[in-house]
Amino acid sequence: MTLVETLIGSSIATVVIGGVILLVWQVGNEQRRAIADAALEENGAILQDKIVSLLRSMSATESVIFSGQISGTAFYQRVVLARGKTPAYPREEIYFDATNFRLMHDPDRSVTGNDVALFSGTNALVLRNAYFYPSLKSGGLLDSATLNVSLTFDDNGLAGRRNSTGAARTTTVSRAFTVSFRNP
Repeated sequence: MTLVETLIGSSIATVVIGGVILLVWQVGNEQRRAIADAALEENGAILQDKIVSLLRSMSATESVIFSGQISGTAFYQRVVLARGKTPAYPREEIYFDATNFRLMHDPDRSVTGNDVALFSGTNALVLRNAYFYPSLKSGGLLDSATLNVSLTFDDNGLAGRRNSTGAARTTTVSRAFTVSFRNP
């Protein structure tokens, strides 16, 4: 082998190895993004299941009390409901803690300190918004047997996506659903 052949072979090998390294790096980035997207969807589904299960056990004959109105909208960050008539069934509350990005459940409003987190975020998963709004029957009357819920999650920029300026970009997943109360 001559020196020229060795240099040409080395150049070709360097290009091929560089291409393989770039390909492996790109596959790794896409895999990280796919895992982040799957975690968003999975945790959104888990929280939705928890909320649906909790709300379906509530009584359709007891009124839903909305509070914590989002300014200028018909959306609320807190709802108070019950599984049945008081005093046998205490009033319960579901609310969004916007300071800590948690969705909380208070199973008995008359007892302090018994709140349970339905969802607490992580560095890679944040519940940015959760709100409730009433359903309407035909004719525009409020439907006390159903409740609308909206959730917005994001990956806190940890999937590694970038916008055109190079800044981290979050991936957002929104879920909106209606729950019918089953307990008469």
